Amino acid sequence: MKCIISFKELYGKELEKYEVEGKHSGDVLQVMENKLCSEIAPYNTYSLKNCKNIDKKASKKTLHFKDNEGNTLSYVMEILDAQYLRKNIQI
Repeated sequence: MKCIISFKELYGKELEKYEVEGKHSGDVLQVMENKLCSEIAPYNTYSLKNCKNIDKKASKKTLHFKDNEGNTLSYVMEILDAQYLRKNIQI
């Protein structure tokens, strides 16, 4: 499946949209989390260690990061649109 994911502040505006592929929606969120945590100071995150097994049907996930001053910053990843990629089978 190909999905459009919104990355936004927990109670605020959308920061970015990404296009990600995966087998299930939970897989798509895990791929996105891995990508974000590799780009946004992975040593400052604590969500990646605790959330390896995301529900396969999940459509939203909250991530928590710590800034340089120790403040916790919360963001939400949410699947906005999903396109299921189907192969055409000819008999």
